[in-house]
Amino acid sequence: LVRRRTDAPEKATAFTPIAQRCMAAMDADAKITLPPGGALSNNVNLTFGSAGFTFAEPGEYDITPTLGIYGNDPAGAPVQWLASGEPLRIRITPPQGVAEERDAEVLRTPDVGAWFALGGTDALASAREALEEVRERRQAEAGVQDPIVAAIVRTAALDAARPSIRLEDTEFVRRDGDPGQAARLLSALDAEALRTFDPYTAQQTADLARRYRQ
Repeated sequence: LVRRRTDAPEKATAFTPIAQRCMAAMDADAKITLPPGGALSNNVNLTFGSAGFTFAEPGEYDITPTLGIYGNDPAGAPVQWLASGEPLRIRITPPQGVAEERDAEVLRTPDVGAWFALGGTDALASAREALEEVRERRQAEAGVQDPIVAAIVRTAALDAARPSIRLEDTEFVRRDGDPGQAARLLSALDAEALRTFDPYTAQQTADLARRYRQ
């Protein structure tokens, strides 16, 4: 649930992603069993969903994780159990200066939001090219430790490693994944750059870099 602090509590909205991947459907043997008191961690990109940009305006937002589990009560009637975590408060600040305003115009375009949310995609090549220009300028000024640069590099690596199939004219064209290119991109993200991510994403990114180098 996402709520801007200036809004009433009942104005909180549920975030809906633009795509969902069911790993169990992709791998019939995939099964995760948590022991009592066990934990499962993962990351989720909340910046862009089916309703567009989640944090479109500057301000403070409260993000509340909510887990819904469907089942049946003792009488066999369908029920849903809900568990909520502690809210996380984030602050969105407006662009500072002309250069950041120019970058923000790129970052606020729907294709760019979708490119990040999907972990990169060949279907949005124009967004990738626009972001590459942003990355080059910001990296020249602040290095890979710039949070936007780090996010672009990480997403570009995910895109490079993943194979794709696109319909061009009347034929399907396949692009093989390039783990070597992904490894080269991620190798640029040093410890300081990884600190721009949350701890789980930073660890996952480091693990991916090692896996792609193998």
